[in-house]
Amino acid sequence: MTRKIFDGLDILLGVWLAISATLFFGGKYFIETPYMFPPDPALWATFVLGVAVFVSAFWGEMLPSNSMPEMIDMILGALVFLSPWLLDFGASPLAAWNNKIVGVLLMVCAALAMPRDMMHRTPHTPG
Repeated sequence: MTRKIFDGLDILLGVWLAISATLFFGGKYFIETPYMFPPDPALWATFVLGVAVFVSAFWGEMLPSNSMPEMIDMILGALVFLSPWLLDFGASPLAAWNNKIVGVLLMVCAALAMPRDMMHRTPHTPG
């Protein structure tokens, strides 16, 4: 599998994560108070992490020679995975499982894309 496939999967996971924030926590917060922060920090964090994953994966898609997006996706995947424990997801166990699964998938995609990226680098010779 090529890096392009992993970046595409990351883009889809980021979109899913942002959408799932409204699905699993109840989209009423965005409908009733569209210009205010949602009262649930877990909903807000899930949405922001989804957008961050999307932006990072899109960046990786646009600059395929840069390995930084994969490193960022690895960190974001760990944050997504840990978010049910760091934030209180007690009101929505389905959202907790969603974040755990998406977090693992993000870390796996980033780990599988990273070695390919580093294999194609040429050694830098000074001077």
